Amino acid sequence: MRIADSVAWTHNGGRVVVLDLAEPASAPIALEASAASIWHEIAGRDDICIDALLTSLASAFETTESEIRQDVETVVARLVESRLLVP
Repeated sequence: MRIADSVAWTHNGGRVVVLDLAEPASAPIALEASAASIWHEIAGRDDICIDALLTSLASAFETTESEIRQDVETVVARLVESRLLVP
């Protein structure tokens, strides 16, 4: 997966704000805490699969992939549904 070409984003500290520029009526979406970490991991690569994302995040947060899988998959699914990420 990767960030959609039509998406603009910025960050400040632990917060990321994203906006789909292809949708004039879209509102900015604020990602905080773990959702912002997920975004940064995706943004740091040209393309990343869910397993590589889980491995990277589990290592960064000193946890296991199985402990974070459901939460990460939920955030990613919402970002894909919002057309901010391309699967």
